[in-house]
Amino acid sequence: MSPKSKTSSTILILGMDTIAKNGMVSRFPPLTRILIGVLTSTSFALQKETSRFFASFTAIFPSIGYVRALSAEGILSLNPSIIIGEDDMGPAEVIEQIKESEVEIITVEEDHSITGILNKVNCVAAIIDKEKYALELIERELLPQIRQLKSTYSKISNDSPKILFILGLQGGSPLVAGKGVSADGFIKMVGGTNSMADFEGWKPASTESILNAAPDVILISNRGLSGIGTIEELKDHPAIKLTPAAKNNKIFAMDGMKMLGFGPRTIGAALELAQKIQ
Repeated sequence: MSPKSKTSSTILILGMDTIAKNGMVSRFPPLTRILIGVLTSTSFALQKETSRFFASFTAIFPSIGYVRALSAEGILSLNPSIIIGEDDMGPAEVIEQIKESEVEIITVEEDHSITGILNKVNCVAAIIDKEKYALELIERELLPQIRQLKSTYSKISNDSPKILFILGLQGGSPLVAGKGVSADGFIKMVGGTNSMADFEGWKPASTESILNAAPDVILISNRGLSGIGTIEELKDHPAIKLTPAAKNNKIFAMDGMKMLGFGPRTIGAALELAQKIQ
């Protein structure tokens, strides 16, 4: 929907494990980073995942739960005048109950692309009447990275490497990304091809299906790898060790939120990966 300027509103942002009141803050999801960036002109790159930067914003705010299992009572107790979230907010009946209370809900469209990230920044900035700051941050931080990424993209896309994204293990099997999810968009951002694009969503993959997919590159989130051990231990998994990625040491672990959040830092994560595999 079209954003309306909210220069003096109490803004509640909904994201993963949301913590919010009096203006902002969730558990460091992309929308919160964008909001803080355009409010304070703070570099997106300086907003560290566990840094003191967020401590002052989160220490006194109550938790209102996971974004797909929200409580209308918990949210409305914070007396927000506007709620910003993405299209995975839920459950639907809770969102409807909040709407009936006449609290404005703005859904920021999720588009797993560079254009989608820039639109997200501009949308949040417009809501709080900070378009000028958003343009400055985009020009200063994001456009240089985008230019670099486009340069590496052209080189990588010529080879179109098959990339497998593993979120972690589920029952001993790799939980992998099919088409239509954020990981699929991330793979496309760097010029690769999703090796598991024959299904939608996330699902455990068999050894046979991974070997048949023959990925040239394997990505895994740092959190997913922590449940396995090391890259060497992952390489020794029966579904992984005979893949081209394992044989050529093209297995990389990276910050999951940076890759999949599709906020400003996702562009830097894509550039980081592109430079590793080009």
